[in-house]
Amino acid sequence: MTSAPGSHPGTASSHDAALASTTQLFLACLALPIVFEFGGLRLSPYRLVLLAMFLPCLIRWARGDAGPLRFPDFIVLLIAAWSALSFVLSHGSAGVESAGIVFIETTTPYFLARLSIQNLNAFKQFVSLAISIVLVLMPFALLETLTGQNRLNAIFDLVFTTYPDVAKPPRLGLDRVQGPFEHPILFGVFCGSVFALACYSLDNARGSIKPAVVFGTATLSLSSGPMSALMAQVGLIVWDRVLRGTRQRWLLLAVLVCSAYVIVDILSNRTPAEVFISYAAFNSDTAYNRILIWQWSWVNVWEHPWFGLGNGDWKRLWFMTPSVDMFWMHRAMVHGLPVGILNQVLIFWVMFAIARRSGLCDQASRIRTGVIVCLCGFFIAGMTVHFWNATFVWYMFALGSAVWILDVQPTPAHADLDSRYLRSQTPKGLLERVEFKRIQKNLGRVRVF
Repeated sequence: MTSAPGSHPGTASSHDAALASTTQLFLACLALPIVFEFGGLRLSPYRLVLLAMFLPCLIRWARGDAGPLRFPDFIVLLIAAWSALSFVLSHGSAGVESAGIVFIETTTPYFLARLSIQNLNAFKQFVSLAISIVLVLMPFALLETLTGQNRLNAIFDLVFTTYPDVAKPPRLGLDRVQGPFEHPILFGVFCGSVFALACYSLDNARGSIKPAVVFGTATLSLSSGPMSALMAQVGLIVWDRVLRGTRQRWLLLAVLVCSAYVIVDILSNRTPAEVFISYAAFNSDTAYNRILIWQWSWVNVWEHPWFGLGNGDWKRLWFMTPSVDMFWMHRAMVHGLPVGILNQVLIFWVMFAIARRSGLCDQASRIRTGVIVCLCGFFIAGMTVHFWNATFVWYMFALGSAVWILDVQPTPAHADLDSRYLRSQTPKGLLERVEFKRIQKNLGRVRVF
């Protein structure tokens, strides 16, 4: 992964190489199930990287090394600042540690991606590394789902402290894969989010098998939230492939989705969100619990609208567990409704901004579609699961990795004519050259966006 233009002359090469290595190290550390205590802080390998890169990332971003300052950059900073402030207001001095961690984990992965991924090749290298991580996890995941033993964590546990195995009853006769994360949900979200990127970022000749392997590995979490997001990505990819010749296919899909939302809202005695949640679960008990989470989350949000509950317990029915399996509502509950709204603004602004970007070459346009499908998967998963620790910083990194598309120079409309001109340097092509110059002169009067 290399940085794009923006570094200062004479130092760009060394800075880019160091940044690329740091980014690769950070991504690899996300899949390391290692935790330890230092000075009362709960740390992990990826957190060490984020702590080391916090100030360098902010400084380099502020001086323009990541390209133009963008609207989502400031949204990320506002989310981080408001989240940190909410912990301090809710818990006083006891909340300073949590405030610092949430600020660093919100900002640093995003700006690390902004700095290290600023062109097509850097993005493809990032996706290739993410796919490689999933491929390395795949044999361990197969072994875990068949035997119920997390061999990967057992290997690291010989030397380090690792995440404990969570209680998870089998589904479909298989064990739910936890892998190097704290819960099968996180394993499913991480692996599943790589699927669309693999489908659109790899050349067909080399990458036809890898997306299938990523898909199969993600399904081994056997978690309804990640599975719903994965199937949504499949649906979007199929829609794109089937209607490839239709220029307005995404507008048509948006109209259909909005129409379906209105119809469900009119005909059902439940909200559309509750209907979706009920169908996105493996069984009726899970669906009912998530609907209750949705309803009681709003009760807590309206009681603490500005700065949330912090790390305090939330109001709910006596038989409900403390877990809030809904990322978007969890953020609003813990940090206040403004943070919940800003998180929504962030993901939708990035998706719509890059969707409107025109003048991309075919490969960049294809990757842009993959990024949007990936972010749609994150949004749908966040409706039924929570992102925390490594998976949350992976989500923030994925958001930051998409912004480079806004800075891509438009492909000139007369690029094909230029290549024709270079091929017509013979007397036989004289008339064609004269015609080319006439056309190029006319194009010069037209502004290309």
